[in-house]
Amino acid sequence: MPNKLPNPYEEEIDEPTIRVSPTVCWFVAGIFLGLLSLPPLMRNLTAFLDPAGWVPVVEFFVRPTDEALNLLADKKRSDPRITRKSPNFIDHRESWEAKLEDAEFSEAPRRQLQAALTTILQEGNRKTVIGEDGWLFFRPAIDALSGYGPLKGEPDSVAKDPTRPPWQGPKAAILEFAEQLQAKNVELMLVPIPVKPMIYGLNGEPYAEPLLHRDAFKFYTELEQAGVAVLDLAPAMVAWARDTEVFLKQDTHWNPRTMERGARAISDVIRSREWFAEVDSLPSRFSYEPGKAAYVGDLVEKLDFPEDRNPFVEERVSLTHVISTENREPIDIYDRESPIVLLGDSFTNIFSAESMQWGTNAGFAQHLSRHLGLSLDTIAQNGQASTGVRQTLASRPEALEGKKLVVWAIAARDLFLSETVARETNVEWLPVTFNDAPKPKPYSEGALVLKGEVIARAVVQDPKTVSYPDSLYEVKYRVVEVVQGEFVESEVLVVHWGFQNRELLPSSKYQIGEVRELVLVPFDEKPDLQSINRSGLDDFLLIPYWAEEE
Repeated sequence: MPNKLPNPYEEEIDEPTIRVSPTVCWFVAGIFLGLLSLPPLMRNLTAFLDPAGWVPVVEFFVRPTDEALNLLADKKRSDPRITRKSPNFIDHRESWEAKLEDAEFSEAPRRQLQAALTTILQEGNRKTVIGEDGWLFFRPAIDALSGYGPLKGEPDSVAKDPTRPPWQGPKAAILEFAEQLQAKNVELMLVPIPVKPMIYGLNGEPYAEPLLHRDAFKFYTELEQAGVAVLDLAPAMVAWARDTEVFLKQDTHWNPRTMERGARAISDVIRSREWFAEVDSLPSRFSYEPGKAAYVGDLVEKLDFPEDRNPFVEERVSLTHVISTENREPIDIYDRESPIVLLGDSFTNIFSAESMQWGTNAGFAQHLSRHLGLSLDTIAQNGQASTGVRQTLASRPEALEGKKLVVWAIAARDLFLSETVARETNVEWLPVTFNDAPKPKPYSEGALVLKGEVIARAVVQDPKTVSYPDSLYEVKYRVVEVVQGEFVESEVLVVHWGFQNRELLPSSKYQIGEVRELVLVPFDEKPDLQSINRSGLDDFLLIPYWAEEE
């Protein structure tokens, strides 16, 4: 019996024979080996020419790049299983790949190609979808309307990175947060702020009713059954859209009029609470005055055109600035003594934070304060409403003392993103632990100048991949010398700039072991920085300072 079945078509198969001379083989092999040698040669060229001599390629792991260190720190923050102290090969490769898109040799051609695709074919990119009549849409917001959501986890597959951190969806995080608040007799009100594709089709026409993820009703119902008050603005926003536009056409966010109407609707619900009758509410302490703003919009920015080939013009809006009746100055929305905490994201910061370029003192927190007749304790960070704002609140000593309500206003898309899209857009739902430590000692009065050695630092994320243009991060120093002022602690927590306008700053590269002289002021005394995303160290025992001069 033959070992294998005969092939009846063997005689018909034409099997070409390829012959290559040894000279050609050696030539091709030489090119291949040369290409393999080129990266270490280029990397070490400067060191090779230096009198100190050749630096071996193995130093690649001993002298990790700032990008690789940041990437590893970000992984360790999300995944406690990671214990390595130095980046491995995968960390280096991933950090290098992340820089490819913005490398000098790729950025200019990509931007020129995008301008041509948009101008000629009306084609967007991975972030911006181009609709009709000048309407632009955020692609992840469209993705949030379908696929796996908060009730059914995305299945595993061989295509996913097996070393990725564990994933927790929004439901568990929200319920745990609500339990933490309820333990202190504080109510949680979740306000999912609709995003543009929930209200408008790509043709710019509003729907008859909001377009929601299929799990939305059941998800909200389960949260309410667990004691979370859910105030969904989508039905009201669809009704408003029948009469007037409710979103900025070239931006992700609601327009000023819609934002003001939303603030009034939420204030009406808050005012109906029994405890509100005991609150010092006085609407007359707030006044308002008209204003204007103009900006091309964040969705145009995400298209990343060359500066001289941007076909979009600025969108202009009318604002209502909220001011103090007494002194005609902007109102305080960062009042730690307020009974109401407002947690928010860019929907809260727009028309309020200067970095968003849509004007100031006219945002959601200001108008909610105006309708409630009291100041708010606001924590709003662009792109960080899922975890970052909760971490900031939880890190405060006695964070919930005197609080009655936490209003958690979050872009609805973040609640319904599948795991894959959420990871791509840096949306995560990490658990938080509230600070049970006693209040730190008060600040020293007067100017404070210290010399400190870096002993720990938070991660600075890649400014090209996150949804916000500016970011801060925390660094812990061991106090080496008190140059000026009084300071009795052995350690100090200092907030530095990570990046501005999506450009990493020198302060983002401070590394463990460096000694720096710091001119410090209390971070809470910098109201213009409170709305900027901040990457923290979760150190509850130290009061954060701001490095005034770096």
